[in-house]
Amino acid sequence: MRIYNLSRGGGKSTRLLYVSEFTRRPILCANENQKSELLRKSRVLNLKIPMPVTVKEFQKNSPTSLDGVLVDEVMMVLQELINVVASNKVDILAATMSNQYTSMSNTILREKMTASDNNEYAVEKG
Repeated sequence: MRIYNLSRGGGKSTRLLYVSEFTRRPILCANENQKSELLRKSRVLNLKIPMPVTVKEFQKNSPTSLDGVLVDEVMMVLQELINVVASNKVDILAATMSNQYTSMSNTILREKMTASDNNEYAVEKG
């Protein structure tokens, strides 16, 4: 898994849109507002992506053939997932994450992405 850890407005969702087009994998998002914004951005960038999926849609129609998903705003998705499973609002009070995940905070996305030898997705550095 690759983590894009950038500030607000830093291009995280834009990167995911390019990855979605490249891999043909859907983006899992927290809610309909995020889904609409992802679709709007994909149109502006002229990207052909699979339809993004909200947590509620994912829960109702868990696809059995899906072999991977991209997650936009992971903490929002996790919060919504917990709320949906618990059937009410449950606050996340703390969380941890292993450093085994690759941070992409210093990479600049160009329009081209290539698959590297280890099935990760390399972004051209500028």
